[in-house]
Amino acid sequence: MEGNSRMSESADIVIIGGGITGVTTAFLAARRGAGRIVLLEASVLASASTGLSTGVVRQFYLIPELVEMAREGIAWYSRFGEVADGMDADFVNSGLVVGGTSGQREFFASGIKLQKGSRSRILSPSELRDLLPHMATDDLDCAYYEPEAGYADASRACLALAAAARARGADIRQSSPAVGILTDPAGVSAVITKTGEISTRVVVNAAGPWASRVASWAGVTVGIKPTRHKVITVQRPNALTGRHPIFSDAVNLFYMRPDSTSQILIGSTNPADSREEIDPDSYATGANFDEIAELIDRAVRRIPCLRDVGLVANWCGIYDETADGFPVLGQSHEVRGFYLATGLSGHGFKLAPAIGRMIVSAIVDGIKEPAMHLLRPSRFAEGAAIDSPTTTTLTTMRASAR
Repeated sequence: MEGNSRMSESADIVIIGGGITGVTTAFLAARRGAGRIVLLEASVLASASTGLSTGVVRQFYLIPELVEMAREGIAWYSRFGEVADGMDADFVNSGLVVGGTSGQREFFASGIKLQKGSRSRILSPSELRDLLPHMATDDLDCAYYEPEAGYADASRACLALAAAARARGADIRQSSPAVGILTDPAGVSAVITKTGEISTRVVVNAAGPWASRVASWAGVTVGIKPTRHKVITVQRPNALTGRHPIFSDAVNLFYMRPDSTSQILIGSTNPADSREEIDPDSYATGANFDEIAELIDRAVRRIPCLRDVGLVANWCGIYDETADGFPVLGQSHEVRGFYLATGLSGHGFKLAPAIGRMIVSAIVDGIKEPAMHLLRPSRFAEGAAIDSPTTTTLTTMRASAR
C-alpha cells in the first residue's frame, strides 16, 4: 500500500518473523553493525515452525549450492557456543542413515560426490544390519550414511541467538505484530505496527507460514502453502540400547531420532502430508488417534520392537512450502528493499545460518551469491523451478513408484 503518514520511529532493517530464520538474520545483521535492527514477532519467539521443529541437521542435496548451505549449518550448530556467546543449542552428533532401494543408490552416490571432505558413504545391507540390528532391513538394498549429521533444540537455538542479537543492539520485539507495509516509488518505505509506523528502506519477510500475507501488504506475490506434518514421541524400548543415528525410511515414509535417553521421536515423511493447505492461525496442532496409529504402524514395520511402546506426546509441525519444495531467498523483483527469506519447506533450521548470512550480505554489501540466484523469488514465474530430490523427496519418488 502507499502512504505518507508521519513515521513514529525508524530502522535500517525491519525483520518480520521471530523464528530461527528471522532471528538468525537479526543476529548476523547486528554482528555486522548494519545499523538499527528491529525484529517484529506477532507472538513469542520460536512459537510456530521453529518451536515445532525436530531440529535435524544434515547435508544431503544434489545441488552444490544447497550442500554448501547445509554444511554451513552443521558447522554452525556443532560449535554453537562459539557463535552465540557460550549459549548451547544441545546439538547431538548422532549421524544419519537413510534406508533405500537399489533405485536410490545412484542418488546417494551423486549426493556424496558433492560433499567434499565429508565422511558420508553408502552402506551395504550387511553394514546396515550391523549398524541398526534392531531393524527389519530385508527390503533395503543400500543405505546412505552421514556421520556428521545430528540434531539440536531449535527453540533453544532461536532464543539464544535472540539474546546474542539483543546484546549487539538489535531490538527484538515479541507480541508486536506487523499489520502492513508502506511503499513509494523508491520501494519499501515503512512497516505499520499496531502502535505506529517504522520508517525503513529494508524489510526482510521471514514470516514462515504467514509469508504470503506479509508479502501481499507490499504488493508482492509469493506462493507459500502452509502444511501440517505429524510427529510423535514414544518410550524407548529396551531393545534399543545405546546411541543410535537418525533414521529416515524411504519405504515406510517416516523418520526417527533419539529424544533423550528414554524416548524416541518419530515423524512422518508421507508426501500426502503436503497435499492439504492449512490455515496457520487455526489448524489441528495434534495428531488424531487414527493418524497416530497409522504412523506407529509404519514405524513398526521397520522397527518391530516399537510395537508395544507407550505414547509420550504428539504434535503437528507446520511447513511453509513452495511449489518446488525449496526456499525463496532474495530481494523481490517487484518492490525494491523487500527481501524474502521464506518458503523453507522443512529445510529451515539447517539452512538458517547460510540464509541469514546471505541476506545480510546482500543488504549490506550488495553481494548476491550463486545460491541466491538459484533460490530467487522470480524463478517460478521464469519457469525455473528447482527439480531435485532430497532425503525427504526420495520418499515421494518411492511412493510414486508403488
